[in-house]
Amino acid sequence: MQLPARSLVTMMIGAFALAAQPQSEAKRPIPKNLPSGAKLFVAPMDWNLDGFIRSGIIKKGLPVALVGRPQDADYVMTASAMKLGSRLLSPGRDFQVKIEAADTGSQIWSAEASDYATFFARLRSHGAGRAANSIVRQLRNRFFKPGESAK
Repeated sequence: MQLPARSLVTMMIGAFALAAQPQSEAKRPIPKNLPSGAKLFVAPMDWNLDGFIRSGIIKKGLPVALVGRPQDADYVMTASAMKLGSRLLSPGRDFQVKIEAADTGSQIWSAEASDYATFFARLRSHGAGRAANSIVRQLRNRFFKPGESAK
């Protein structure tokens, strides 16, 4: 079935008109921002990654307040871990971390890090501490200026 040319033009104009309409307030994406002074809860994670992340946030002086309960937090950080390879040839884990708004559950940030070490590279730093340092560095670079610290 072939449509007349006038119908095709009318459909195309209608599609462009719908695309040009401004989005309603409810459909706009939530801004991805972690403001200075935000209350952050770091949920318990595999391999004690949460302890290393909290330590890294304090050591780097990121301007967030760490809280002990998710009910007190503005944002919640969670992670999942996946084992990489066999223990002899390529021991390590891959961590996927995300931060969500506590009230809406909308994701504002995510990152990946690994503690991967090849068989002969065990002399360099490895483990959950190495992955946490990478996560804290990514968090700092995404949300905070290098010289900004907690006040």
